[in-house]
Amino acid sequence: MHSEQPAAARDYFGAYFQTYLSRDIKDLAQVADELSFYKFMRVCGGYATAHADYSSIANKTGITVNKAKQWLSVLVSSGIAILLPAYSSNALKRVAKTPKLYFMDTGLLCYLRGIDDAGVLEKLADSGVFFENYVVSEVYKSYSNSGRLPPLFYYRDANNRKEIDLLIERNGILYPVEIKENARPGAKSSRHFSAIAPAAEAGVSIGMGSVICGSMEIYPLEHNVWAVPHWII
Repeated sequence: MHSEQPAAARDYFGAYFQTYLSRDIKDLAQVADELSFYKFMRVCGGYATAHADYSSIANKTGITVNKAKQWLSVLVSSGIAILLPAYSSNALKRVAKTPKLYFMDTGLLCYLRGIDDAGVLEKLADSGVFFENYVVSEVYKSYSNSGRLPPLFYYRDANNRKEIDLLIERNGILYPVEIKENARPGAKSSRHFSAIAPAAEAGVSIGMGSVICGSMEIYPLEHNVWAVPHWII
């Protein structure tokens, strides 16, 4: 039975994609070439959890930058993808501004990347990409499914030296979140949380930090930072 599961997943997402393409995308994006759009989505799969580099995506797909922006906008508006905005404030200078790309369904991301076996996924050098995509998409859905606009951002300085995977802003409080696939992340996992400390100068309070990980239990990492199992989200 296990041997049949990869094929079943492949068939499911193949049918899902074809239905999505034939019923929704043709009208929304005026797609005349289905193969080009399929290639576009596969290229986008390679940018999951990374900056949405429109020029690079367009170049790899063989379309214009404007077309890449249009098609990605359709993926977002139809609930297939998420563009996570960068966090900025007057107190935080020289920060990245390009949004990061995530897929709402990590299973679809696996399909686009040609992965249909959990054992293979676990051994990939970039398996953390899929874990991060899963966590961000689940947090995003927890807000959108309750009818709330997800108050989610990420932080990265302009020099790419410090990055925080996820920032959640609620009631004027900013909660930093790091995402680590391993089961026992250490205190260094939250070392970049201090990068947003200057935001307090703009009247933003910094709340408890979290490192969402593969642990089976909650435990403290350092003052006001906790390791949080992914299954809790």
